[in-house]
Amino acid sequence: MGRVPVVSPADLEALRPDRVVLFVPELLDEVRRACPGVEARGGRWVLLDPGPDEVPPVPVTVPDDAAAGVAAGLTTRGTR
Repeated sequence: MGRVPVVSPADLEALRPDRVVLFVPELLDEVRRACPGVEARGGRWVLLDPGPDEVPPVPVTVPDDAAAGVAAGLTTRGTR
């Protein structure tokens, strides 16, 4: 049986995910504040209640080179 990893905000941002599944939709605002780098690097939040729903991104600022690449039109994989 597969497991769903639970990681710290720092570990989550270090993983640079394309999508993050959030099982408790009421926590969306809190996790967005804790992990702004997810959306800054092109990742998206996916809520599972009542069904899968990808959340539109909000503008964020992350002060590192990866975010600068996203702002220049690069994906997290380094391609246009």
